[in-house]
Amino acid sequence: MRKFLCLLFFLFPIILFGEQKGITTQLPEINVQAVESAIIQDYSLIQKIQKPAPGEIAIDYSKDWFILPAGTYSVIKFNSSSEKLEVINPSLGISETVKNAVNCSPKWIQPALLDNFRKIQLTKQNGFAQMIINAPTDIRDEIAFQIAYLSPQTLNSIDSRIIQDNAEYIYTISQDLKYVQLIEYVDNDNWYTTTKYRVLKDGDSVWVEIPKDAYYWWVVMPKLSDEEPLMNASVYNQFWRRHLYNVADSGYPVLKEILENTKILWDCQSHQWPNFDSLQNPLPFADTMHALQVVGQWTGQTVWGEAKDPRPVQPNQILHDHDGNCGELQDLFNAGARTALMPVYSVSTFPGDHAWDELYWENNDWWTCDVWRWKGPTNVTKNFKYPKKGCIFQWGGDGSIRLVNSHYQPVCTLLVNVVDQNSRPVDGAQVTIFSAPETDPQSTQLYLAAWLYTDQNGILELPLGTNISYGLRADWSGGHGPSVYNQIYPLPWSTNGFIEGGHILMTVPTNGSTPISPQITNQNIPGLDHFKLDINYQIPYRINYGGGYWQYSGFGLDDYQWHNFKSPGYVDFFICDESNYQNFTNGQPLTAYQVSQTSSSGNIEFNLPTDQDYYIIYSNKSKITTSQLLQTKVALSKNDNGVWNTIDEVQSAFDTTTNVAVKEASNSQLLSVYPNPASDYISFTSLNDFDTDVSINIYNNIGTCVMTKNYSNFIQKHSIWLNIQELPSGIYYVNIKSGVNQETAKFIIIR
Repeated sequence: MRKFLCLLFFLFPIILFGEQKGITTQLPEINVQAVESAIIQDYSLIQKIQKPAPGEIAIDYSKDWFILPAGTYSVIKFNSSSEKLEVINPSLGISETVKNAVNCSPKWIQPALLDNFRKIQLTKQNGFAQMIINAPTDIRDEIAFQIAYLSPQTLNSIDSRIIQDNAEYIYTISQDLKYVQLIEYVDNDNWYTTTKYRVLKDGDSVWVEIPKDAYYWWVVMPKLSDEEPLMNASVYNQFWRRHLYNVADSGYPVLKEILENTKILWDCQSHQWPNFDSLQNPLPFADTMHALQVVGQWTGQTVWGEAKDPRPVQPNQILHDHDGNCGELQDLFNAGARTALMPVYSVSTFPGDHAWDELYWENNDWWTCDVWRWKGPTNVTKNFKYPKKGCIFQWGGDGSIRLVNSHYQPVCTLLVNVVDQNSRPVDGAQVTIFSAPETDPQSTQLYLAAWLYTDQNGILELPLGTNISYGLRADWSGGHGPSVYNQIYPLPWSTNGFIEGGHILMTVPTNGSTPISPQITNQNIPGLDHFKLDINYQIPYRINYGGGYWQYSGFGLDDYQWHNFKSPGYVDFFICDESNYQNFTNGQPLTAYQVSQTSSSGNIEFNLPTDQDYYIIYSNKSKITTSQLLQTKVALSKNDNGVWNTIDEVQSAFDTTTNVAVKEASNSQLLSVYPNPASDYISFTSLNDFDTDVSINIYNNIGTCVMTKNYSNFIQKHSIWLNIQELPSGIYYVNIKSGVNQETAKFIIIR
């Protein structure tokens, strides 16, 4: 494939290609020098480094939340003079339009959407936000997902029409195809879409549904591998999903026509389907063929000649070029499969000089899909082996990569521990891996192979193929290891633990110093019976990021600023008075109460020791890149003659609304809405005691009143029916008001 390739060598330059000769675009050659400075151990025999345990905390979407960026902290202040609580959060740099767009998107997308919005250019933010707000509900989730997970680098340059056209055309195509159905799940304001497929299992025709994550990542996502999504003249002014479905050169198959009567996705078995007969004539398409076979044969019959320079990188260009090796076949098959609404992703290995695809299937399963070059067959199998190809990885639509060596070869586990010059862990460090070529897997001549990132504990776990030599280096915003850009730490194939199922720990030292949290001394002083704080908090997710830190500026594929949510997250929690709060902000040692460092949750009752200002701190100051998703609720109570009365209550959240009726909607329990979601008519029933004169206002998701009705002689606890046929699909809020009483509820219109 024409992925960016960098050849690394110790003694002399050497150019090595796998038998497919797929990867052709090369960066300038670099003289790499091995240095013996990393500590390598078998980590199954030591206790110093432990793999972080999987988190058990899940986000409760009924609670407000806030993103706490690296190097910042959130404060809830008790103001003793006003006897109120004040929330002080770092600015996320987003507009009211962005807040409204996040609020009207499905809740499960909202944290990633907000996090991505704050990283894209201000000139782009409102345009994307307005696209979400204006979108019909049925495609709003697909649009919001793309904006939430395409990297900021892609979003800053993309033609925004691609995002909407991509989502709309999924629904257009789904109406034609007989083997796949879109399934819409609606749970008030947390709806999602997925697909189900008709397949053959043991000769029986059944429908199989895939998880929503597989649908959004491997069907919806417009980015396939290393290309950028385009819709300009170079790709015939159409995005690939629309172009590939409808267009072909004269004499070549049109995807829409050959899929028209296909009724089965696949029979869930391995195949090697020929695309040409023994005379190398194209085989005809038949209605009895499986859809997976149709897309493979369409790919093989469209690209059948040997690759010629310049090699095209866009699916639309490949469609009309007709020449290519594994790289072109990979991209066209992936784009064709996603056009046909199949969950497919791209897989590559730089040292193995090859590229192909995988089909996502049940139970996080995978099947190799490889259309062989030069009029070869379409190969679909689950047990294909590549024992000598180093660092086989899957491309993410956000620009990230994930090693999938275990699909193809015996693996051991490498745990990389990146530390600064003071042996403190470095979160978000880029670990660049180099591997020997397939032709000589134990060689000291290495290819650039992969780039991945440490978690918030400075740890990166990698499944690596055994009996292959590797090397690696670590880079972050404040330091490098080794310090010289063309040096690496070697990891020879003969290292102890380099066997199937083995465990290796490699501690990678870097220069530079990570941020240090102020030293906190915990104190326990009995509180007074004047004021009491009831504090509940949890950090359901930490947000890890990718981004280019390697000193070598000629490598562009590591520049994608993707994000990844992992459970749970951790903050430093404590409560302090005014003077110690000033020490904290100045980075000086302090004394505090209820200190809990690297804490993921807490439920605390705290009586204030004195009648002065106090500060509840959730600190993420020690992190370099890792953000935290914070959910906290604090109630302030005052002792009134032995009775504790709640006098204030706050939650740490970004403001998602611009209208009071909208803001209070989620708290209503007296107003019911039926049906919800609705289409043409909707009824409202209130249990509140209203007067006979009632006004009803309906607001859209940005707080604009779109309908007003007034009623006299209102009968308590009876339903009011309204005609909503003129309102477009979307999220709405109904507010019923009479005198000083009012109730608000949220509902959805879907057509």
